[in-house]
This record gives sequence, C-alpha cells and structure tokens, in this order.
Amino acid sequence: MPGCDTGVGGEIAIGQPDKYGLGGQVSLHVYNLVEEMDAPGEYALEPGQKRLLVLLPKTGTSGTSLDLSWLGAPMVNLENASFVCMQGIRFTHGRSDGIRITNGSDIVIRRCSFDGLGATGVNADGNRIVVEDSLFERIGSMGVRLAGGDSKTLVHSDNRVAWCTFRDFSRLKRTYAPAISLGGVGAVAENCLMSDAPHSAILYGGQEHLIRNNEIHDVLTETGDCGAIYAGRSWTAFGTVISGNWIHDLKGTPGSPPCGIYLDDQLSGITVKGNLIERAPLGVLVGGGRYDQIEGNIVSTCQEGLHLDSRGTQAWSANSRKTLAAGLEKLPGTEEPWKSRYPQVQATLTDRPNLPVGTRIIGNALVGCHSPWHGTPATSGVAIVEPNWKSLPAPSLVERNGTFTITGTPLVFTKPSVGVRK
Repeated sequence: MPGCDTGVGGEIAIGQPDKYGLGGQVSLHVYNLVEEMDAPGEYALEPGQKRLLVLLPKTGTSGTSLDLSWLGAPMVNLENASFVCMQGIRFTHGRSDGIRITNGSDIVIRRCSFDGLGATGVNADGNRIVVEDSLFERIGSMGVRLAGGDSKTLVHSDNRVAWCTFRDFSRLKRTYAPAISLGGVGAVAENCLMSDAPHSAILYGGQEHLIRNNEIHDVLTETGDCGAIYAGRSWTAFGTVISGNWIHDLKGTPGSPPCGIYLDDQLSGITVKGNLIERAPLGVLVGGGRYDQIEGNIVSTCQEGLHLDSRGTQAWSANSRKTLAAGLEKLPGTEEPWKSRYPQVQATLTDRPNLPVGTRIIGNALVGCHSPWHGTPATSGVAIVEPNWKSLPAPSLVERNGTFTITGTPLVFTKPSVGVRK
C-alpha cells in the first residue's frame, strides 16, 4: 500500500497520521494483493509491471463480460451552456463523471441512466439545473452534485433533483460521496430513493434548500458519527427544510452510532418536521445548533430517539468555533435580505453563541426506543424541548396501506412515492 510500511509481528505502520485517530473499531481494507485473489471477477493492479491481473470466469460461463474503460474525462462536458436537454441517454463505463456542467443554466437531464462510473453521475454548478426520472447505480463517488444561487443575496438556484433512484454509490470514495449533494441556495431534492452505500445519502450546505418526500435505507453501512441526511458547522445555514422523508434500517459501526438526520457542530436555522425514522441507532441529533426546529417527527424502534447537546461550551470545540466565526464573517448578516429574513444571525456573537439558543424540539413521537431522549443540562432554559410524546410502546405505531398513525397522538405519516416513474 502506498505510504505504508510493513512492520514486525503482523503490524502495518501508516506513513501519514490520521486526523481523528484510528481507534479500536476501525475497518481496514487492503487492495492489490495478488495472493488474495481467489474468486472470479477479482483483480489486482501492478503499476510497476504495468499490468492488470484478473481472475476470469470459467470458459463457457454465460452472461459474463469484461469491460475496460480508458476514458478519464467526463462523457459530456458543458461550460457556460444554457437551454440544453439530455433525455434517454445511458452513461456507462467511464472513469470520470457522466455529465459535468460548469456555469450552466436552464439544463434538463431526464430519463437517463448512469452506471459503472468512476466519479460522479451529474456534477453541476449553475442555476435551474434539473435532474429527474433517472437511475444511478454502481457509481464511484456521488450520484448528483448541484451547486448554485448566491448566499449573500439569498437568490435561489432553483436546482432540482427529483424522482431518481440511487443505489450502490460511493463505491470508490467511501465517505462524503452521497447520492445527492446540495450547495448554495434554494435547491430541491424530492421523491428520490437512495440505498446501499457506506456513508451518507444526502449532504447539503448553504441556505434555503428543500429536502422532502425521499426514502433512504441501508446507508451508513461502514461509518459512524454520521447521518443519512447530514450537514454541520454553520451558524448561517438558515432556511433549509427537511420534511416528509422516510429513513429506515440504518446499521453503521459500533461505538459511534449513525443517525437518521444529523445537525452537526452547531448547525443552525434548520427545520426538521414530519419525518419518519425507523430502526436506526439514533433518530435525530442536534449538535448544539441555534434556532433549529424539530417538530412532528416520528422516531420508532431506535436505540436513541432524540439528542440535543451544548457542545459549543466544550473546550474541544475551539476549532469548530473558528470555522463558525469565519462563515459568519463571509455573509452580510446586517444587510438586506439577511437583516429582515434572518435577524437572529446578527445577534449570534452577542447572544450566548456557544448555546443552542432558540432551538425548539416539540411535538415529536418516540416509539419503542431504548433511550427516547438525551439532553445535556446546559440546554435547559435555552432550548425548548417539550412537549413530546416519549416512551410510547412499539405497538402504538400502526401502518395501514402505507399510512402510519400513532395511538393517542394526532401525528400521521404517509410513505412517500419515490424512484424513477414508469
């Protein structure tokens, strides 16, 4: 392995230290060991000899093929392009992106398929870029990345990904390569199905995104301290709404459990409402953020239901505070439209910046959870965390024809319609 030295007694010495340390639960993978090739389809690269070794299926085996791609560039590369529609195209067997868009606008990608790519399916910067009714599978990195709009003026990008299916993504880049990545301002991710990945399904940054009516399951399979829907470390992430999503069957790694929706390191201004999270180590985690609204969610059969902490008061959060302050300085919080739309941002540094001021966790139902609620004492009197329905028995959650109700509460959740439309 590059950068590593074999030691004595079965040890491997790593040539470059890891930022967070390895710990006792780390999962290690070793690549390109010729002596470990023992099944058809396995391969090893030997750069020094300039050769690729592959174990092929037995002669006469039907339905098998060997495909090699030399294409190291995007299959379609659009720069400063507008008013383009790509429909019904299959993008496959490339080592880079399927479609890359730089400074684009008014572009539609509809009923396409992306499979067997080494990087990202659609990698786009611009405005009014729409990806819909498309299939993404066996993707080396991200499914769709959309970034656009203007954070200083809060002008929306109007980018959108909808009615898409993502499975088996993040195959080569095992972390921070989600099915959907939203950046900038005012993008939408809706009615998508995401599954089978080692890390997150949706990552977002910026302001005023809408993440709604998606189904996510069997992600976070190799990672801990992460979320199926995740963002973190921003005092200025106001206006994003996460609603109507069905997140279920998350496993992750022991010791640092993953969760359905994760607002990390004082992420502020996010609304999480009307979601159903089932069979996950942790339902919703609010990491000390300000003016977050967690309301009307159902968390069922999880090890831990809801979590709120005051991590901004901890000494170890000094690095986080530097990042938070730098992000605050970049945006004109005292000018329009920020001044009128989000007046809370102006008072961040003067109104107990290390505490979850203004955060509300109310009207949520915690059903059949081993530990329904966890909150640190420093949040008391700062955040509002009542009333919620806690410690409800698992049988009280009833499903009929895709609609969930909870005995004794007015909460109703209907499974979203997701995936590529026929």
